[in-house]
Amino acid sequence: MSQIRFNALSGARFAGTHASDAAVCHVLQIDGCRIMLDCGASASLDPVELRSLAGAAKHIDAVLLTHADMAHLGAYVYAFARLGLRCPAYSTYPVHDLGRLCLREALANRNSTEKFELFEWDDINAAFANIVQLRYSQPFTLTGKAKGITVTAFQAGHSLGGTLWRIKKGTDDILYAVDYNHQLERHLDRTFLNAEALARPTLLITDSYNTLVTQTRRAYRDAGFFENIKTALLSGGNVLIPVTATSRSLELTFLLEDFWSKDSDCSQKFPQNIYFLSPQGPRILHAAKRTLEWMGAGITKLLSQSDLHVPFDFRHIKVINRLSEIDQGPSPKVVFASSASLETGFSRQLFFDWCKSEKNLVMLPDRGDPGTLGRQLYDEWSRVKTAAAEAAANDATAVNVHFGLNLNESRRVPLEGQELEQFHEAENARKDAAAAAAELAKLSAMEDNDSDEEEETVDPAAAARKITTSSGDTGLGVFGNTYDIYVKDAHRSGGFFKQSHNYRMFPVHNPRAWVDDYGEAVDPAVFVNAETVAMEETAEELPAIQIEDAQDPHELEPSKYINVQIDVRVQCKVAFIDLEGRSDGKSVKNILSQVAPRKMILVHGSEEATSELERYCLEHSSLTNDVFAPHNNEWINVSVASDTYEIKMTDSLVSSMITSKANEYELSYVSGYIRFEKQEPGMSSSNGDAMDVDPSENADSASGDASVDSAVVPTLDLVPTLDLAKSHKPVLVGDVKLSEFRKVLVSKGFETEFVAGVLVVNRSIMIRKSQQGKLVLEGSLSPDYYACRKLLYAEHVIL
Repeated sequence: MSQIRFNALSGARFAGTHASDAAVCHVLQIDGCRIMLDCGASASLDPVELRSLAGAAKHIDAVLLTHADMAHLGAYVYAFARLGLRCPAYSTYPVHDLGRLCLREALANRNSTEKFELFEWDDINAAFANIVQLRYSQPFTLTGKAKGITVTAFQAGHSLGGTLWRIKKGTDDILYAVDYNHQLERHLDRTFLNAEALARPTLLITDSYNTLVTQTRRAYRDAGFFENIKTALLSGGNVLIPVTATSRSLELTFLLEDFWSKDSDCSQKFPQNIYFLSPQGPRILHAAKRTLEWMGAGITKLLSQSDLHVPFDFRHIKVINRLSEIDQGPSPKVVFASSASLETGFSRQLFFDWCKSEKNLVMLPDRGDPGTLGRQLYDEWSRVKTAAAEAAANDATAVNVHFGLNLNESRRVPLEGQELEQFHEAENARKDAAAAAAELAKLSAMEDNDSDEEEETVDPAAAARKITTSSGDTGLGVFGNTYDIYVKDAHRSGGFFKQSHNYRMFPVHNPRAWVDDYGEAVDPAVFVNAETVAMEETAEELPAIQIEDAQDPHELEPSKYINVQIDVRVQCKVAFIDLEGRSDGKSVKNILSQVAPRKMILVHGSEEATSELERYCLEHSSLTNDVFAPHNNEWINVSVASDTYEIKMTDSLVSSMITSKANEYELSYVSGYIRFEKQEPGMSSSNGDAMDVDPSENADSASGDASVDSAVVPTLDLVPTLDLAKSHKPVLVGDVKLSEFRKVLVSKGFETEFVAGVLVVNRSIMIRKSQQGKLVLEGSLSPDYYACRKLLYAEHVIL
């Protein structure tokens, strides 16, 4: 068995007072390999919040990413570019594509308020080029220190490409599942977590984020979402919907587009009044169209229809990437704007513009991260609802909130007037200097290419005029004549040791003409100029939005940063509809009972939610009692102690085995004897590598965790022919559920029913489970009895 340890760098048992509390980043150590599970950060990307990550990044051997949002991969580029994280990372194709756009959007949002230097545009491209992209259910074997570990991605729901990871090494089976959704959505299938193939893992690492949340039926929530938007538009108010552009925005925009297409009243009165506003909006929709095969049954059904309408090719929603385009459209309007927390991006700017009117509506599909403006709006909505005693009546009702905001913010504004002229003058001077330097470098390169010699070519006349001695000699010959060949410098002393010098006898420069394969002279300047002109013309023709990897298109505008004093009175309507795409508390508890892990670690949840889920697991016998709920930066040992040992088998023994298939394992009963081979002096065992121990642990526990038995691995060999063991008693292997076995009996024509937990067959045979978990078959000896026993044996593997 492997030594397994775990450390939550962020997101465990948070107090709910700061946005960084919701960031997900953990370290799982299996023997000597450290795997980072997600690498999230808050929208502020504050290095102070990432100090724990800075200390761990250099020691990571693999990174597994689950969702394409800031909470799960927001710090990945920073760790790659600045903290020395150079190991491979793994994700699904959509998480890779959308995650890169998520970080580009975060960079644009930060640059809109300050000169952001944590990472750059090129750092994003380099970091995501390091990611290995996998498909669902594709086992992938890691290398290096992670040799022997296999990771497999499964669908988690919640977001496009959202992943829960299965990590296997030997008999250890670890599941990492955070932010999953058991419900079928418009564009996504439900999670694979409660599938039978993932049942009974050795360790389950899961979140407690929604433990205290109770959701109403999805149909009621959808109806409340539509009704609030329609009511606000009919009253002349604008609707702001803050979203996470690369994850939940796809579900919400697809949902509203479908409603608009079916509601003739809205489609006629407000045909082009919906906007999706994000710095990366067009690219996000393009990435969604390229990954339709990763979506759910709803998209498959839509593709099979005959109208040839491509999903996410919106007819009623206009996708834009600049705030100025909002004013050009008709009013009132509905705007999906990033980000969901209202801390950065276009959603924050629109909120300050629209919150003063009582007609406008802010529709919250997410509670927002703790300590953000989005969470403040949610808390205010909840307080007003509770005070008005309306929460029990209708959770979807919009209410007016009243509170003041007094903030001092930095904003980026375009240069104007004299400042713009000065900028252009400085920019033109810089371009002229760069062009001159490039032309000089080009001429130098052409001169170097004209020579056939690898060494530097020297002009004889210039060499004769060059001063070569420190005493003032001019390089003339003894009689005042210049040499036409190189001769040894008579004034130069070779020193005590002999030195070898090479001299050219005839230093004549013979210019070589460039010709092509057919003997025609080639002028390199023609091709260089043509290529340069073509590149310049192409760059002028391309709009800024089509520049993919060169730089942030918003950086192309000359701008400056100014401080803005914001003093507003919030009077708008606020409504919260739970469309986060996560399973609620009741569903989480049911799923955990189906998965039935042997050990469990609870992360990514508040102190109250984590304590509640921990209490529930300890009180229910169907769940394990080995439940761990660590705090941030707390190492815990979750190794599984069992009677499993490592042993080598000889080739003759392996060839004599008869194996039987049981799930994903092959089993065989073996009779043999164990022998120990002598170990060479100075040699260490293959499993003698000690596991790294975190210095924060106390000395006693650290030494116990780090030490690994270095005994020689024994060898199992065949029993000699004369000493063959007697035939063994048959062993039945397998875990048969009564509900599943009942289906087998019914298919064979037996009459079955459950009575007080006992399966009764043909009213004469009883099948029950003992307290030890063994199946007990009772009844009178009859053909039915033997037929049931035969079917029951067939459900097991007999060794």
